[in-house]
Amino acid sequence: MLQRIFLLILVGSTLMACSSTNTPAAAAWDTQMGGTSWQLMQLGDTAVADDAVTIELITGDQGTLSFTGQGFCNNYNTQITKNADGSVTLAGVAATRRMCPDPQMHNERDYFAALEATTRISIVDGKLLFAAAEGQTLLTFNK
Repeated sequence: MLQRIFLLILVGSTLMACSSTNTPAAAAWDTQMGGTSWQLMQLGDTAVADDAVTIELITGDQGTLSFTGQGFCNNYNTQITKNADGSVTLAGVAATRRMCPDPQMHNERDYFAALEATTRISIVDGKLLFAAAEGQTLLTFNK
C-alpha cells in the first residue's frame, strides 16, 4: 500500500512538472526586461548609431503589458498581448507627433513598423530580440 501511494505521488509530481504553459524563452523576456530601459542597437540588419532610441516594459495593475520608450524623434507606447502559442501581438504604436528631419523620421517609421510586425520576443546572450513570424530579427536591443 505504501508503495502505491509513493508511486501515485511520483506520477502526479511528474505530470504537474510537465504541464507548465510558459516556455522558458517566453517567460524570460517579460521577467528580465521589466523596469529596465533597453537601447536599440540594430534595426533589421542596420546598426543604429542613435543611442537615444529606447524601450521599456511596463506591467499594469491588472497584469497588462505595454512598451514605452523614445523613438528616433517621438515618445511612444504600445500594448502587448501574449498569445496562447507563445507569440505576441503589439497593438498600433501611439506616438507624439513631433516632426524631425530625415533620416530620423524615415528611421522612426521603419522602427514603429518593426515593432508592429513583431510576433516573438526573446532575450539571447543579454540582447533583447524582436522577431517576425518568419524568424527574422527585426530589432536588437542592449541594456
